[in-house]
Amino acid sequence: MVQLFSLFGALRLQVRTRNSDQKLMKVNWSDLCILIVDDDAYLRSSLADLLEMQGAIVAQAEHGGKALEILKNQKISLVVSDIKMPVLGGVDLLKAIRSQNSKTPAVILITGESSYSEQEILKLGGNGVIRKPFDIPTFFDRIEDLFLRSQAA
Repeated sequence: MVQLFSLFGALRLQVRTRNSDQKLMKVNWSDLCILIVDDDAYLRSSLADLLEMQGAIVAQAEHGGKALEILKNQKISLVVSDIKMPVLGGVDLLKAIRSQNSKTPAVILITGESSYSEQEILKLGGNGVIRKPFDIPTFFDRIEDLFLRSQAA
């Protein structure tokens, strides 16, 4: 884990907007409260540590049931959830969140192999899919793109 942090610790995350003057826009990570939901404790805590290094507030849950409890008590900007988990998986978590007629928080699902296509997840109200294996810069880019689009809307 130390190698992971030393490798990505100095990562500077800036995204160019697609407008004509090409101003650099940056996500204000300290404004984000991100819930990481994964039954793999190592992956969950590693992603949480990396997000906290960027300044985000991070909550963690080992399955969708715990995530729903956290969502009742805490204002969350983004849920990043694995699809396959015991108790309540990511797709069922997404359905439960959206059944409350809620467009927030945004939801990105992480998957290796899944019977759901990205289009199906988007139709269910998901905001994106990250396929395993993924690299850390891609992970951060997806989060930044999502929030930059929401700020522009």
